Amino acid sequence: MKRLLIFSALLSCFAISCTVQKTAQSADESLFTIDGQPVSKEEFKYAFLKNYKPNDSISLQQEVSDYQELYVNFKLKVKEARSLGYHERKRYMDELASYQKELAEPYLTENQVTEELIQEAYDRMKDEVKASHILISAQQDSVAAKKKILEIKALAEQGLKFDSLASIYSADPSAKNNGGNLGYFSAMQMVYPFESAAFSTAVGDISDVVTTRFGYHILKVSDRRPSRGKVRVAHIMLRNSPNATAEEVASQEEKIKAIYAEVKEGKDWNQLTKDFSQDARSKNSGGELPWISTGNFVPEFEQVAFSLAAAGDISTPFQTTYGWHIVKLLEKKELSSLDELRTEISRRIERDSRSQIKNKEVIKRLKTENNFIGYAAATDSVVSALTQKDTTSINQSTTLFTLKGQAATAEDFLSFLGSTKTKSTNYREQYNRFEQKRILDFERDQLEVKYPDYANLLNEYRDGILLFDIMNEKIWLKASSDSTGLKQYYESNKARYTRYDVTKAVVYTSADSNVIKGLESMIKEGLSTREIMQSVNKDEPLLLQSTEGAFEKGDNDLVDQAGEGPFYQTTAGEKFVLVHVKEKVAEEIARMDNIKGRLIADYQDHLEVVWIKELKAKYAVEKNEKILNQVVNEISNR
Repeated sequence: MKRLLIFSALLSCFAISCTVQKTAQSADESLFTIDGQPVSKEEFKYAFLKNYKPNDSISLQQEVSDYQELYVNFKLKVKEARSLGYHERKRYMDELASYQKELAEPYLTENQVTEELIQEAYDRMKDEVKASHILISAQQDSVAAKKKILEIKALAEQGLKFDSLASIYSADPSAKNNGGNLGYFSAMQMVYPFESAAFSTAVGDISDVVTTRFGYHILKVSDRRPSRGKVRVAHIMLRNSPNATAEEVASQEEKIKAIYAEVKEGKDWNQLTKDFSQDARSKNSGGELPWISTGNFVPEFEQVAFSLAAAGDISTPFQTTYGWHIVKLLEKKELSSLDELRTEISRRIERDSRSQIKNKEVIKRLKTENNFIGYAAATDSVVSALTQKDTTSINQSTTLFTLKGQAATAEDFLSFLGSTKTKSTNYREQYNRFEQKRILDFERDQLEVKYPDYANLLNEYRDGILLFDIMNEKIWLKASSDSTGLKQYYESNKARYTRYDVTKAVVYTSADSNVIKGLESMIKEGLSTREIMQSVNKDEPLLLQSTEGAFEKGDNDLVDQAGEGPFYQTTAGEKFVLVHVKEKVAEEIARMDNIKGRLIADYQDHLEVVWIKELKAKYAVEKNEKILNQVVNEISNR
């Protein structure tokens, strides 16, 4: 991403952007050619208008002409990068593939479905459901598991207690103790099919059978209430010891009550937390905890936290499975608006099983757009042979489906099975993955043809990465590492680095006026700046600061104010200042080590100018003035 930002900046600087030109164009139709390779006026216009800002002081003709020169130089650099094989480097191909995947994502998403899922999730967030469930694992035998859950559902509907059935039959380990009770929860806290069943089942009713990756479930909804929003609290906690004696338990209770008494007397909360709380993560920060919403903490803790009414309210001591707590309310807020939560919900949907709904809709659309024809009998035959481990009977040339006439064969499917990391023996599921991947890959290959905006952006990335790599190697790294060349450039261009009206001076500053008053005598005694600083700051390292250098007029206001010197006292803000003027010269050439940054930048510019001349000598550039004038007219009349 860092390289993307860098070469995006380069593209802006060079005013670069281009469209994909798949069809050949004659030289007569192009704005210019490089070694016979045409660049169309449409591509150039797109680039120009993307970066164009009208300038009243320059004619449009001149602006377009200047821009063309920049664009030619850009194309020459990209041409050279390709001729040197930069586009065949693994690093280049990997980086481009990564950007391409990121760019393609919006085109492989069903925006309408996403918006519907966001709205549905937000509507559900307005409520909290309390439900119990019974889970039957389908890992070993899904048919038997489905039969079992239906039998349990029938028993529950006949009036047998749901919690008792959960304790006896549920594969959820916690059900033995809680009767399958999940407490209250809201949207995006359970897997999507489970959540949907909970929110669509009436209070007191038992749901239909729900299938999740964990197995088969039935739910009983016991309550539904409006969202309580979120609370932010701090707590003091004394931990439970699993092996504590009755005497130790009683001692903990007495201790938490004593701490509570200190709190009620107005003792400092933060200090009490630091002294007594046994929650190591929060004790040194006043016991502060992250925002709590329903389902984040154990129910006993949540109940107390949400029962506090106003910021600053403090609970009486209470106990949870973790220990004793005293809770202080810091802040309380209702459910945020949809606009505030949209990004967060969208991000969570991408990680949620809801994303499968979006994928199904995308595949459905792409099948229609790309004339998908499936051959079910052929697919069934291949899946059956694989299941029976009879691969010799598979005719590898058998067509399983086509996309715009392009066939996906049994051989392609077998190759997919050999390369995939998912080594499942559920070959129907594996085929579905293969089909989906093939459809998405086919669509990615069509994106440049179907969507001009995508083509424009992808081509910017292609050329941008090449531009970055070749500029880095040919110009930037060379300028900073070529010490001999840099020195030669400096020697040949010394006059460019002449400084005028230079004052060599030291600027001393201190918050103590007496320190500044004593400096003149120390300077007159012949002490160097280093010796003065060591002497004054011996006991207090920051008592005196100094800045020494050769200041050109305008570099430092305090030095300019000092005039001929040699000493000038003033104040700057709350600091006292002494300027010691050592020497004034009309002009001098800056030393190389004093202008290293500027020198390297100038040397880079020099290298680039030389390089462009070499590229123009290597690749023939032909410009079409007639087309250039057409561009100017079209831009002027748009």
